[in-house]
Amino acid sequence: MVIEEGRNYVIVPSSEIALVDFTEVLETSEYLRYSLDGTKFIIKYEGAMPQSISSIQGASGQYSYTNILVEVQKPFWKDEEDEATLSGED
Repeated sequence: MVIEEGRNYVIVPSSEIALVDFTEVLETSEYLRYSLDGTKFIIKYEGAMPQSISSIQGASGQYSYTNILVEVQKPFWKDEEDEATLSGED
């Protein structure tokens, strides 16, 4: 099991993806978690917020692992119909 507690997260407007230096974060541009409407994505990193992220206008503040788990349960990130399908409910 990977320990996520030491990692930090920021929600970034999708329009700013070109400003992200992917050598500073733990994802690649191909494997990002996007909001359902595609307007935002989540970046994960360890330690201090990378310079390329901190300079982005409209980026959220830093989230801990526990807090980002709460955030992604909101309807902005998670479709309730999809969740019902995955759990076998109709």
